[in-house]
Amino acid sequence: MFSEASYWRALALRRQGDTAAAKQLLEDLRAAAQRQAATEVRIDFFATSLPAFLLFEDDLARRNRAQSRYLEGLAHLGLGSVDLARAAFDEVVGLDPNHGGARWAQSQATGGKEAESLTRRPTDH
Repeated sequence: MFSEASYWRALALRRQGDTAAAKQLLEDLRAAAQRQAATEVRIDFFATSLPAFLLFEDDLARRNRAQSRYLEGLAHLGLGSVDLARAAFDEVVGLDPNHGGARWAQSQATGGKEAESLTRRPTDH
């Protein structure tokens, strides 16, 4: 299972000098996000969170698209494809203006110093 934590794990691997493992993890994260985006979302009859779905009107396909694009954007950011990352984060914020992770990542993809430090090993500076 891939999640936002996969991005941070990849950055940690890169900082430890294992760039091949970091790159592979980010590529796997990107592929998993693309598979997730293509998956039809539906409420499982036995879902434990079913009451939340019934109380709040929610577009599950939209939520799935936002989360998938967010993970894909993180993978692109970690791989250094900043333009692709920025496009993904912009789409996420368009789908869900309250997505804090996407808003943070958007600021990182603008090319600030912090974003640069996240995608490079300390010895690369």
